[in-house]
Amino acid sequence: MQLYLDTANLDAIKKALEYGVISGVTTNPTSIAKEGAQIIPRIAEILKLSITLDVSAQVVATDAFGMGEQGKQ
Repeated sequence: MQLYLDTANLDAIKKALEYGVISGVTTNPTSIAKEGAQIIPRIAEILKLSITLDVSAQVVATDAFGMGEQGKQ
């Protein structure tokens, strides 16, 4: 079984990593905004916490081209 933490809070992610039980992090623009962070930099910060984590993040674009461009970032 894999456990994913649904947050953009870096302290919560660090704490969960200490327990060694999470496989990854899911997050979205709303969670990131609640942390007062910008989307791309926060995702980069999450990725830096552990190279073994799977990270899933939503885009904010509403059109296919925009979604593709944000996905590339």
